[in-house]
Amino acid sequence: MKFTNSALRPLRVLIRKILGTSLFGPPVSCLVPENLYAYLDAVYKKRKLNGTILEVGCALGATAAIAYTFLARQGLHKDYTCIDTFQGFVPAHLEVDRRLGLSPENESKFSDLSKDMVQTALKSWGISQIRLIEGDIASMDESLIPDEISVCLMDVDLKVPVYKGLQRVYPNLQNGGVILVDDCTLGTSWVGALEGYRQFISEQGLNEKYFMGFGVVESNPHLEPLNWPMSSHPPRETHYLYRASNPIVLDER
Repeated sequence: MKFTNSALRPLRVLIRKILGTSLFGPPVSCLVPENLYAYLDAVYKKRKLNGTILEVGCALGATAAIAYTFLARQGLHKDYTCIDTFQGFVPAHLEVDRRLGLSPENESKFSDLSKDMVQTALKSWGISQIRLIEGDIASMDESLIPDEISVCLMDVDLKVPVYKGLQRVYPNLQNGGVILVDDCTLGTSWVGALEGYRQFISEQGLNEKYFMGFGVVESNPHLEPLNWPMSSHPPRETHYLYRASNPIVLDER
Protein backbone atom coordinates (compact mmCIF):
# COMPACT_ATOMS: atom_id res chain seq x y z
CA MET A 1 0.00 0.00 0.00
CA LYS A 2 1.34 3.42 -0.97
CA PHE A 3 0.77 6.41 1.32
CA THR A 4 0.94 10.02 0.16
CA ASN A 5 2.77 12.70 2.12
CA SER A 6 -0.56 14.39 2.93
CA ALA A 7 -1.93 11.10 4.30
CA LEU A 8 1.11 10.57 6.51
CA ARG A 9 1.25 14.13 7.84
CA PRO A 10 -1.28 13.62 10.73
CA LEU A 11 0.72 10.62 11.94
CA ARG A 12 4.01 12.53 11.88
CA VAL A 13 2.43 15.46 13.73
CA LEU A 14 0.96 13.09 16.35
CA ILE A 15 4.31 11.37 16.91
CA ARG A 16 6.03 14.71 17.44
CA LYS A 17 3.28 15.83 19.82
CA ILE A 18 3.54 12.63 21.87
CA LEU A 19 7.32 12.87 22.11
CA GLY A 20 7.04 16.53 23.06
CA THR A 21 10.12 18.40 24.17
CA SER A 22 12.21 15.22 24.27
CA LEU A 23 12.38 15.47 20.49
CA PHE A 24 14.09 18.88 20.48
CA GLY A 25 17.76 19.35 21.15
CA PRO A 26 19.43 22.76 20.94
CA PRO A 27 18.10 24.96 18.10
CA VAL A 28 19.81 24.24 14.77
CA SER A 29 19.14 26.80 12.04
CA CYS A 30 18.07 25.72 8.55
CA LEU A 31 20.30 28.54 7.25
CA VAL A 32 23.78 27.65 6.08
CA PRO A 33 26.53 29.26 8.22
CA GLU A 34 27.16 32.27 5.97
CA ASN A 35 23.42 33.02 5.79
CA LEU A 36 23.06 32.83 9.56
CA TYR A 37 26.07 35.14 9.99
CA ALA A 38 24.58 37.73 7.61
CA TYR A 39 21.13 37.55 9.21
CA LEU A 40 22.48 38.06 12.72
CA ASP A 41 24.69 40.89 11.46
CA ALA A 42 21.64 42.55 9.88
CA VAL A 43 19.43 42.33 12.98
CA TYR A 44 22.26 43.76 15.09
CA LYS A 45 23.14 46.61 12.73
CA LYS A 46 19.46 47.53 12.38
CA ARG A 47 18.84 47.28 16.13
CA LYS A 48 18.14 51.02 16.55
CA LEU A 49 15.32 51.02 14.02
CA ASN A 50 11.75 50.81 15.20
CA GLY A 51 9.70 47.93 13.92
CA THR A 52 9.28 44.19 14.20
CA ILE A 53 11.83 41.61 13.10
CA LEU A 54 9.87 39.34 10.77
CA GLU A 55 10.57 35.84 9.52
CA VAL A 56 8.42 34.63 6.64
CA GLY A 57 8.95 30.87 6.61
CA CYS A 58 10.37 29.77 9.95
CA ALA A 59 10.38 25.93 9.77
CA LEU A 60 10.70 24.69 13.37
CA GLY A 61 11.63 28.15 14.67
CA ALA A 62 15.32 27.45 15.33
CA THR A 63 16.63 30.49 13.43
CA ALA A 64 14.14 32.68 15.27
CA ALA A 65 15.25 31.21 18.59
CA ILE A 66 18.92 31.85 17.80
CA ALA A 67 18.31 35.43 16.59
CA TYR A 68 16.03 36.33 19.51
CA THR A 69 18.49 34.89 22.03
CA PHE A 70 21.39 36.68 20.30
CA LEU A 71 19.65 40.04 20.67
CA ALA A 72 18.52 39.34 24.24
CA ARG A 73 22.10 38.58 25.25
CA GLN A 74 23.02 42.05 24.03
CA GLY A 75 20.26 43.53 26.20
CA LEU A 76 18.02 44.11 23.17
CA HIS A 77 14.37 43.11 23.28
CA LYS A 78 12.73 43.52 19.88
CA ASP A 79 9.30 42.41 18.75
CA TYR A 80 9.78 39.22 16.77
CA THR A 81 7.15 37.64 14.54
CA CYS A 82 7.14 34.49 12.39
CA ILE A 83 4.65 33.86 9.57
CA ASP A 84 4.37 30.33 8.19
CA THR A 85 1.80 27.91 6.81
CA PHE A 86 3.05 25.44 9.46
CA GLN A 87 2.08 22.58 7.14
CA GLY A 88 4.49 22.79 4.25
CA PHE A 89 4.07 24.24 0.77
CA VAL A 90 0.88 25.37 -0.95
CA PRO A 91 0.16 22.96 -3.87
CA ALA A 92 -0.42 25.76 -6.39
CA HIS A 93 2.95 27.28 -5.49
CA LEU A 94 4.67 23.92 -5.94
CA GLU A 95 3.18 23.56 -9.39
CA VAL A 96 4.80 26.82 -10.53
CA ASP A 97 8.21 25.68 -9.29
CA ARG A 98 7.85 22.23 -10.83
CA ARG A 99 7.74 23.96 -14.20
CA LEU A 100 10.96 25.78 -13.26
CA GLY A 101 12.72 22.50 -12.41
CA LEU A 102 12.14 22.09 -8.67
CA SER A 103 13.82 18.98 -7.27
CA PRO A 104 11.06 16.47 -6.33
CA GLU A 105 12.78 15.70 -3.03
CA ASN A 106 12.04 19.25 -1.87
CA GLU A 107 8.28 19.07 -2.33
CA SER A 108 7.35 17.40 0.97
CA LYS A 109 9.79 19.28 3.18
CA PHE A 110 8.31 20.99 6.25
CA SER A 111 4.98 19.17 5.76
CA ASP A 112 5.18 17.50 9.16
CA LEU A 113 5.18 20.78 11.10
CA SER A 114 2.38 22.48 12.99
CA LYS A 115 2.02 25.76 14.84
CA ASP A 116 1.68 23.90 18.15
CA MET A 117 4.88 21.99 17.43
CA VAL A 118 6.85 25.16 16.75
CA GLN A 119 5.42 26.75 19.90
CA THR A 120 6.50 23.67 21.85
CA ALA A 121 10.00 23.80 20.38
CA LEU A 122 10.38 27.49 21.26
CA LYS A 123 9.13 26.78 24.78
CA SER A 124 11.68 23.96 25.14
CA TRP A 125 14.37 26.54 24.26
CA GLY A 126 13.07 28.94 26.90
CA ILE A 127 11.39 31.38 24.50
CA SER A 128 7.76 32.51 24.76
CA GLN A 129 8.05 36.05 23.34
CA ILE A 130 8.04 35.22 19.62
CA ARG A 131 4.66 35.69 17.93
CA LEU A 132 3.58 32.97 15.50
CA ILE A 133 1.07 33.73 12.75
CA GLU A 134 -0.32 30.88 10.66
CA GLY A 135 -0.97 31.74 7.03
CA ASP A 136 0.22 31.76 3.44
CA ILE A 137 2.09 35.04 2.91
CA ALA A 138 0.77 35.15 -0.69
CA SER A 139 -2.91 35.16 0.28
CA MET A 140 -3.32 35.81 4.01
CA ASP A 141 -5.11 38.83 5.44
CA GLU A 142 -2.64 41.70 5.02
CA SER A 143 -3.75 43.21 8.34
CA LEU A 144 -1.92 40.34 10.07
CA ILE A 145 1.43 41.44 8.61
CA PRO A 146 3.24 43.81 11.02
CA ASP A 147 2.79 47.48 10.07
CA GLU A 148 6.40 48.41 10.81
CA ILE A 149 9.24 46.03 9.92
CA SER A 150 12.94 46.67 10.53
CA VAL A 151 14.40 43.38 9.27
CA CYS A 152 12.70 40.58 7.36
CA LEU A 153 14.08 37.14 6.59
CA MET A 154 12.11 35.85 3.59
CA ASP A 155 12.75 32.10 3.58
CA VAL A 156 9.83 30.57 1.71
CA ASP A 157 11.82 28.80 -1.02
CA LEU A 158 9.34 29.03 -3.92
CA LYS A 159 8.71 31.71 -6.56
CA VAL A 160 5.13 32.71 -5.74
CA PRO A 161 5.50 33.20 -1.96
CA VAL A 162 8.82 35.03 -2.44
CA TYR A 163 7.36 37.38 -5.05
CA LYS A 164 4.04 37.93 -3.28
CA GLY A 165 5.77 38.12 0.08
CA LEU A 166 8.04 40.91 -1.13
CA GLN A 167 5.05 42.76 -2.56
CA ARG A 168 3.31 42.61 0.82
CA VAL A 169 6.26 43.19 3.16
CA TYR A 170 8.18 45.90 1.29
CA PRO A 171 5.55 48.65 1.81
CA ASN A 172 5.78 48.06 5.59
CA LEU A 173 9.58 48.24 5.68
CA GLN A 174 10.85 50.99 7.95
CA ASN A 175 13.13 53.67 6.54
CA GLY A 176 16.53 51.98 6.73
CA GLY A 177 15.03 48.49 6.93
CA VAL A 178 16.14 45.44 4.95
CA ILE A 179 14.65 42.23 3.54
CA LEU A 180 16.92 39.21 3.06
CA VAL A 181 15.63 36.62 0.58
CA ASP A 182 17.14 33.18 1.06
CA ASP A 183 18.19 30.77 -1.74
CA CYS A 184 19.12 33.47 -4.26
CA THR A 185 21.97 31.48 -5.77
CA LEU A 186 22.63 29.86 -9.12
CA GLY A 187 22.49 26.07 -9.09
CA THR A 188 20.39 25.67 -5.94
CA SER A 189 17.67 23.02 -5.86
CA TRP A 190 15.26 25.76 -4.73
CA VAL A 191 14.90 27.20 -8.21
CA GLY A 192 12.00 29.61 -7.59
CA ALA A 193 13.35 31.96 -4.92
CA LEU A 194 15.75 33.79 -7.26
CA GLU A 195 13.03 34.03 -9.92
CA GLY A 196 10.60 35.62 -7.46
CA TYR A 197 13.24 38.02 -6.15
CA ARG A 198 14.29 39.13 -9.64
CA GLN A 199 10.70 39.65 -10.78
CA PHE A 200 9.99 41.89 -7.80
CA ILE A 201 13.22 43.85 -8.17
CA SER A 202 12.58 44.42 -11.88
CA GLU A 203 9.01 45.61 -11.36
CA GLN A 204 10.06 48.00 -8.59
CA GLY A 205 12.94 49.46 -10.62
CA LEU A 206 15.45 48.46 -7.93
CA ASN A 207 18.98 47.14 -8.30
CA GLU A 208 19.77 43.49 -7.71
CA LYS A 209 21.98 43.08 -4.65
CA TYR A 210 23.42 39.84 -3.30
CA PHE A 211 25.36 38.97 -0.17
CA MET A 212 26.17 35.55 1.25
CA GLY A 213 23.49 33.88 -0.89
CA PHE A 214 20.77 36.37 0.07
CA GLY A 215 18.92 38.60 -2.35
CA VAL A 216 18.85 41.97 -0.58
CA VAL A 217 16.09 44.60 -0.66
CA GLU A 218 16.79 47.83 1.23
CA SER A 219 14.83 50.93 2.13
CA ASN A 220 17.32 53.82 2.37
CA PRO A 221 20.57 51.82 2.68
CA HIS A 222 22.36 54.90 4.06
CA LEU A 223 20.42 54.78 7.33
CA GLU A 224 22.02 52.33 9.79
CA PRO A 225 24.05 50.93 6.86
CA LEU A 226 24.97 47.26 6.57
CA ASN A 227 28.33 48.07 4.93
CA TRP A 228 28.35 44.75 3.11
CA PRO A 229 30.41 44.20 -0.09
CA MET A 230 27.37 43.34 -2.20
CA SER A 231 27.40 41.95 -5.72
CA SER A 232 25.03 42.75 -8.58
CA HIS A 233 25.08 39.11 -9.69
CA PRO A 234 23.86 36.05 -7.76
CA PRO A 235 26.61 33.72 -6.55
CA ARG A 236 26.83 30.08 -7.54
CA GLU A 237 25.58 27.60 -4.98
CA THR A 238 28.39 25.79 -3.17
CA HIS A 239 27.64 22.46 -1.50
CA TYR A 240 29.65 21.37 1.51
CA LEU A 241 29.00 17.71 2.19
CA TYR A 242 29.97 15.75 5.28
CA ARG A 243 31.53 12.37 4.70
CA ALA A 244 33.11 10.14 7.29
CA SER A 245 36.25 9.57 5.21
CA ASN A 246 36.67 13.25 4.38
CA PRO A 247 34.75 15.53 6.78
CA ILE A 248 34.32 18.51 4.45
CA VAL A 249 34.08 18.06 0.70
CA LEU A 250 33.60 21.00 -1.65
CA ASP A 251 31.06 20.03 -4.28
CA GLU A 252 30.31 22.70 -6.87
CA ARG A 253 27.44 20.93 -8.58
